[in-house]
Amino acid sequence: MFDKLKNMAGNASKMWEMRKQIAEMKKALDAVVITEEDNNIKVSVNGSQEIKEIEIKCNLKEIEPYQLQVSIKEMLTKAMKKAQQEAAGKMASMGGFPF
Repeated sequence: MFDKLKNMAGNASKMWEMRKQIAEMKKALDAVVITEEDNNIKVSVNGSQEIKEIEIKCNLKEIEPYQLQVSIKEMLTKAMKKAQQEAAGKMASMGGFPF
């Protein structure tokens, strides 16, 4: 009976440590900001792949809506890919997930 309690306490301690490591990793990823831009827009995302900013740099009266859509899609895709690579690098440098 005491062995079961001891194992439960050990598991709880491991879970607490895992939660702590995940919180530290999330904090590190949130601090990373990746920015991609072209002549039309500027996009910033963090390492957790959250969009932080989209800035339209062009004059909306002088651009075709389709071209603006293409710019947004391309810059978001590039920024998200870099955010994924950055996250993978951070996780590897922090020892990966503890499970």
